[in-house]
Amino acid sequence: MSNPVSAAIGTQRQFAIQPKSVYQQNLKALSVGNGISQRTDLDAALLSKSLGILGGAVYDESIAADKREREQFTALEAEKLIAGKTPEDLAKFDRIQALQHSDKGYDLTDNPYAMATLDQSIGQVAAASAKERWASENPGTPKSINEAIQSYDGMLQETYGSFKESVRNGVAFDKGFYDGYQRDVLQVAHEAHQRINNEARAKGQRTCNVKLQGLVAGADTMDTEAFVQSFGEITRELQGYVKNSDEALKIIQGNLEVLAENGTSTEKLNAIKNTPYYGSDRKIGDELSFFKYYKKVSENVNYKVADDVYEACRNADGTVNWEKVEERLKALPATALSRGIPQVYLPQYSGDLDGLKPAFKAILPSVGGILSQLGYGDVAEYTSGYRDPERNAAADGSPTSYHLAGDAVDIHIGSLSKEEQAEVEATFDPYFSEVLYHQVNNGGLHLHLGGYRGGLDDRADDMEATASAYSPDRLKKIRQQLQAKDRDAKRVAKERQEEDYNNTVQAVTQAETQEEALRLLDNSGIPLAKQNALRRSINAKFKAINQGNLSVEDQFYLKYEKGKLWTDMATLKEYERQMENEGTAIDDKFQDKANAAARRMNDYWKHCIPGYGKSESKKSEATESPVDNSTESPVDNSADALMDEIKTKALPQLFEAGLSKSEIEERLMLIAPQYGLDAATLLDDPEILLLLNMGGKNAK
Repeated sequence: MSNPVSAAIGTQRQFAIQPKSVYQQNLKALSVGNGISQRTDLDAALLSKSLGILGGAVYDESIAADKREREQFTALEAEKLIAGKTPEDLAKFDRIQALQHSDKGYDLTDNPYAMATLDQSIGQVAAASAKERWASENPGTPKSINEAIQSYDGMLQETYGSFKESVRNGVAFDKGFYDGYQRDVLQVAHEAHQRINNEARAKGQRTCNVKLQGLVAGADTMDTEAFVQSFGEITRELQGYVKNSDEALKIIQGNLEVLAENGTSTEKLNAIKNTPYYGSDRKIGDELSFFKYYKKVSENVNYKVADDVYEACRNADGTVNWEKVEERLKALPATALSRGIPQVYLPQYSGDLDGLKPAFKAILPSVGGILSQLGYGDVAEYTSGYRDPERNAAADGSPTSYHLAGDAVDIHIGSLSKEEQAEVEATFDPYFSEVLYHQVNNGGLHLHLGGYRGGLDDRADDMEATASAYSPDRLKKIRQQLQAKDRDAKRVAKERQEEDYNNTVQAVTQAETQEEALRLLDNSGIPLAKQNALRRSINAKFKAINQGNLSVEDQFYLKYEKGKLWTDMATLKEYERQMENEGTAIDDKFQDKANAAARRMNDYWKHCIPGYGKSESKKSEATESPVDNSTESPVDNSADALMDEIKTKALPQLFEAGLSKSEIEERLMLIAPQYGLDAATLLDDPEILLLLNMGGKNAK
């Protein structure tokens, strides 16, 4: 049974040009009979010669005519004729009409070679389109290579069938259609093989990554030995699914980050360092800097310590008892140096560390631990160790260099100021005979430690000490976390107080009787200063109501507090929220709305708190109408002057001095009674509230 390949070869043979029949080759030899004379023989010879010349001429002309027909229409011209046409167009392509109107200038329909060349080119285009269609319709991963080839063959035969009815020269079309079949099948098989392998690798990587994620998630419940064993098994399995070491390292890095993110100990990180990850001779610790993982663990330890201290030293309202905090912080080491040196394995950029003296080689993790504590663990790396005389001379080393004895290392340490260099030098000076710096061209600053004296074997074995050691400013960071907790607690407490106060004001102003209002006030729990201010307002209001001595203003503001007051309070609350949100831009329309609300509330408090009991006549002297009352105040001039002083001078100066909003509020609470002002009234003043929220700047 024939296959596409054998069929293609058969059609090629069929289409190949067969040798032309030569006229003289079909002539029979002359039979020279008896009785023919010499003259007759000569004539016969002449005739034979003439016929031979004629036959040769006919043959040559036949060859020339065949060549001309071939050259009349080339494959390139056929490609131009069908350029830009889709397979659907070519299936309906009128070849005769196209040849009749070709740009050759003459009719090619009687040229068999032209028709054959055109059909051959169409066959090539049809095969190419079948391949493109198969590639676009089969983007996924096949189950097997055979499946891909069968799918491609099916697409090829489907395309072939769509051209069957329009083909004029089947042999030529088949030659073009199957010309690259073997090549295309090999390409399909190769691509299918790649897709299958890539999918298998991706699946294997995903599987190994999921295993590592599960292992890391349960790290706290496993002992270190079992954890490292499982980690090594999974990384060895991972090697079979990656193209190179970088792919494996990327997956391992991601899981080490998760391990550090959730950890409060460096024990498992240290143990993983010696795990092979790509072959038996390459270890994770040789390829990765673990400093960032240690640093993250250190941060976790600080957070944990801060949480423990906070729970032990918090007040009932959530704020921090700083006296207790400082007592506890005194018991914590600022770093872990006082309890041993953490062990940090710095990466090795170059140099021979194996040739160092055993005693020097043993303290390399301690050298890394000290540099990490000083804040250089993320940039430091070894660049030189033991040197033989040849390498020492090449490095311009001294003939008496400690490197020759395996008693020195050079460490790239980045860019340090003179003060930072002095700090590093002072730290290592007790342990080494030489603590020097040298600048390498395009290589940055290098630290030279030579002539080890001893003393760096006080290693940190305590887990917490080791983990916390990678935070040079440990106590400072813990204190900052406690300060943040304290600020949050104060903010929540203040918001709660403001909410309680607003709810109380709303309740008492809505009360129908004086007794009900005072009862609500007594049970409110708001600060005493604010209770007293509201109590005076309640008593004054109901006294005026009972006496029927309500002015036009009184009536106006009674109506205001029953309705618009709460809308204005909500507006200012929203304004305050937007001011605290740095990402929110307050538009001019809302700014005007807030300003108007603040003015109305200011007028209301100025009216109702100081004196509902004042007579109509006295109030009329101060203002003609509630609308014009925005610039007048019923309180005395000295209080007015002080309020203006606070708004225009004191608040801006306090903000310029760097005080926070809460600190300024505390300052105002202290100074208000000294000047005869009610602290609650002062802090509830809408203009002052706006100034506090806007950082001391007047609202426009």
